[in-house]
Amino acid sequence: MRVLLFLNRVALLCNILFVFCLIAQRVEHIITGEDINNYIIILGWGVSPVLNITVNIMALIMLVRRREFSGKRWILLTNFLFLAFQTIYFLIIR
Repeated sequence: MRVLLFLNRVALLCNILFVFCLIAQRVEHIITGEDINNYIIILGWGVSPVLNITVNIMALIMLVRRREFSGKRWILLTNFLFLAFQTIYFLIIR
C-alpha cells in the first residue's frame, strides 16, 4: 500500500519537526526567518499528532487484516514511539 508508505514518511518528517518545536520552546531564536518558523510550528504541533494517529491506525488495520507492509519496519516503529511520546506529552506533561 503506497499511501501508507508515503504517509509514514511524511509523519516521520512531521515528528522530527515536533521534536524541533520542543527544542525551540526552550531555546530562543533558533530560526530567525518568521515564515519558516511558522511552517515548522504548524507541521510540528498541528499536523504531526493528527497524521501520526492516522498512520498508526492504518498500520494497525493492516496488521489485523494480516496484510504485508512494503515499507521499512523501522519507520513504523519510530512513528509509534513518537505517538507514545506525544500522547504522554500532551496528556500528562503539558
